[in-house]
Amino acid sequence: MPNLRCVLGIDIGTSGARALVVDSDGGVRGEAFVPLPAPRASGTGREQDARLWWDAVVAAIRAALGRANDGADATPTIEALAVDATSGTIVPVDGALAPVGPGLMYNDGRATHEASVLNTAAAGLGQGTPFNASYAAAKILWLQWSREDVAARARRYLHQADYVNARLLDARVPGDVATDESNALKTGYDPASRAWSPALAAVGIA
Repeated sequence: MPNLRCVLGIDIGTSGARALVVDSDGGVRGEAFVPLPAPRASGTGREQDARLWWDAVVAAIRAALGRANDGADATPTIEALAVDATSGTIVPVDGALAPVGPGLMYNDGRATHEASVLNTAAAGLGQGTPFNASYAAAKILWLQWSREDVAARARRYLHQADYVNARLLDARVPGDVATDESNALKTGYDPASRAWSPALAAVGIA
């Protein structure tokens, strides 16, 4: 049976993970959706177990590939993949990429004070880009100040897409875990200068 060149798209939202196998002509060869439990809500806090993200992604990929192979006249060969996830959602991980605390969702709004501290630091450095409570940078600072048990075990804070990409690549901290400019915006990355905001170091974020 001949090979069929395909790409794999993965989308992770608050309600679940979706996988799509698409051939080089744009034809959908297989797709699947695996639901996730709703994030836990407490006041303005929104948390989800990041391990469930990975489980849902794996299940969705397997189901989509199974459907792509079912009755196919060629064997789908995945040549590339792309992962999309909610912007601003982060998870603290240890040196083996295992979550050491909850995933804080994109709409978690507890870090208002931390956002204010970041904005004060940025203004003092002559930067005008505002941080808000939904930004990953503010959430990282909130975890460092409000969840010291988590912060003490955290080696890195990964965006949701970064966590899934790292698991797919079997990456190991710190050498081969990466982010992208789009997700990094909410962690204080400036795409114009292609550098992190000095406000991060000013408030104690490495």
